[in-house]
Amino acid sequence: MKTLGVFAALMLLVSMLPVFTEEVSALPFQVTQIQVNDMLIDKADFWGYSLNVERGSDLEITVYLVADENAEDVTVEVELIGYEYDSLEDRTSQFDIEAGVAYSKDLIIEIPEDFEASDYHELEITVRDDNGNSEFLSFDVRVQEQTHMLNIYDVLMSPSKVVEAGEPLFVSVRIENLGDELEEDIKVTASILELDIEDSTYIDELVPDFCDNEDDYCKDEYDDEDAQSTEDLVLFIPADAKSDTYNVVVSLEYNRGHELVEDKESYMIEITGIASEEETENNALVTVDSSKRDIEVGTGVVYTLTIANLGEEEKTYAVVVDGVGSWGDSRVDPSFVTVSPGETAESFIYITADEEASEGTKSFTVKVKDGENIVAQSTLESNVGGVATSDDFVVKKALEIGFIVLIALLVLLVIIVIIKKIVQSKNNDEEEVEGQSYY
Repeated sequence: MKTLGVFAALMLLVSMLPVFTEEVSALPFQVTQIQVNDMLIDKADFWGYSLNVERGSDLEITVYLVADENAEDVTVEVELIGYEYDSLEDRTSQFDIEAGVAYSKDLIIEIPEDFEASDYHELEITVRDDNGNSEFLSFDVRVQEQTHMLNIYDVLMSPSKVVEAGEPLFVSVRIENLGDELEEDIKVTASILELDIEDSTYIDELVPDFCDNEDDYCKDEYDDEDAQSTEDLVLFIPADAKSDTYNVVVSLEYNRGHELVEDKESYMIEITGIASEEETENNALVTVDSSKRDIEVGTGVVYTLTIANLGEEEKTYAVVVDGVGSWGDSRVDPSFVTVSPGETAESFIYITADEEASEGTKSFTVKVKDGENIVAQSTLESNVGGVATSDDFVVKKALEIGFIVLIALLVLLVIIVIIKKIVQSKNNDEEEVEGQSYY
């Protein structure tokens, strides 16, 4: 009786093994091998197998499969389980397979720098077709800290958008240690390369972030040290700085100068300073229908730029957008605008937020140039993740604002033309008086 019970338990255990059941062989396809980061793993080795990867690295996955029958709309999906803040997955587009043909599909998963480390996480691989056939495989991935890995968690600037020449710009940098080692003598630097200014400070020590969990090893090894630190820096803007938009670069240097981290984000600051001679002589008047718009991730908005030529010669202006590349895409149509004297023309700026763009207010700069001379520039904002506005409302609002701006420009042009005619008439009268002779 005891032997019969053991036999029944073994039969039940065997029936629960999904990879080696007869159902797999009945599928129109079967996975034969998986290659992860140049390591080739046979299907038979999945059980009890685990792979070591590091934070901040990529999982480059190639799935090899063989078609036993024809099938349509096949997809391969991979997902790494265990990240708290997002889904880490990738999938192929749909493809058809033919019996007797082998296929390989490449996928990639980016492991975030703040992924929970020193633990095992499941990598799931699924192949399915449009008839409901699917094969599911999985094995463990052990995510570990890199030996040396500091991260610039956040940067705050005050003032945050515009600073006057001759005034200080305060920069606060938040740093965290996501590596496996204690880091010492960390140099934190903020700089504006175009103005040749920078400020630096040092952090004595940062312990690994896993020590924030009150790890017993950390208690014995370190004395109440922190894994994060906020450092304050000051950039003194030169009094003779030209009006423009500048990029603030934040960097870390550590591990005796062998490691250098430069923040991936772009921090733009507009400086109001001395205008160049070319800027003061321009006869262009530029207005934008809105300085800030709400934009949903993966969608776009339009800003209308109106240029008035107040001069006496026809001008061709170039419209340039800076500061969008790190979180979205921009397009200007038309990018070159020809405006006759006393006339106006419009250019439309299309801004799209990437699917991966973080929520919040994003700043960018629009410059209007006459040749190499900047005749006008504006800092605009897009509120990524803001409440979506209906198309009808946006169009109506844009038309209303555009109409008001156009009326204002026309009134201004009429006033300028009248003033010029009065001045010209006065000059002609003076010339006639000077030209009279008395005998």
